[in-house]
Amino acid sequence: MKLVINQNPVEMTLEDERTVRDLLDSLEKWAHQQGQVVIGALVDGRVATAESEAIGLDRVGLVELETVAQDKQLGARLGIVAEYLILASRAVSTANIPLLNDLHSEFGPIRESLDGLGLWNAAERADLEKPWNTETVKDVLQRLSARVLERQEMLVAPRLPLSRTLGVLATQLQGLDTLPLLWQRGQDKLAVEKVLGLVTVLEDLDRIAPLALESAGNSFSWIDFRNSVQPFLAEVRQALETEDFVLVCDLIEYELAPRLQACHDTLSPDFSLDQP
Repeated sequence: MKLVINQNPVEMTLEDERTVRDLLDSLEKWAHQQGQVVIGALVDGRVATAESEAIGLDRVGLVELETVAQDKQLGARLGIVAEYLILASRAVSTANIPLLNDLHSEFGPIRESLDGLGLWNAAERADLEKPWNTETVKDVLQRLSARVLERQEMLVAPRLPLSRTLGVLATQLQGLDTLPLLWQRGQDKLAVEKVLGLVTVLEDLDRIAPLALESAGNSFSWIDFRNSVQPFLAEVRQALETEDFVLVCDLIEYELAPRLQACHDTLSPDFSLDQP
């Protein structure tokens, strides 16, 4: 059996290791002693899975590991997940069935990473449990890859995504006063799109703001703010389902918009795109 770590062949004397899992356990302990962490493992050219890890070492020709310094683990992990999601999205778009089958069989570690990073929701998770041959799956993969790349960016420049999203929020708030008129004119679709746009911005902020605020040492309590708007947001969703558009307008005008404007005005001075 040949062992390669970070593309370099390594000589290793086996002791009690009998299976691939035994070997990986030993190598993870060794990496930790070196201030490193294992972020990827291939067994005979394929991503290590529970099935392949149970294989005896006498049946394996090549084990490849990638390690990084412990303080670089998150960035490296995000990079692997982003590369996988982008490749999977392209494979769906081009109907590359052999590649899709390979990627789908290697989805387990990516699923665990997305769970650990909190970068997807239950609906997206359910969509990716279905066959990977639909536009819905492609859309989910593209959304997730954008989200992962955004998190990568936040490691380097934590202010930037929040600054951009606050700019989008300002634009959304400016158009809310036209909602009653749109519904009066029967332009229901456009009105609903505006409301859903506001909901999307709130979801983006909920994902971006906590890390950005912590990185900047800002004392704004995102949890308190989120708790203050969630009840009204839930009422808006319910009112949309029942097509009670008068209630939607009232909730946005008197409850959501003032809170969102106050949040924007509080955070914008510290998270302007002009800030270093």
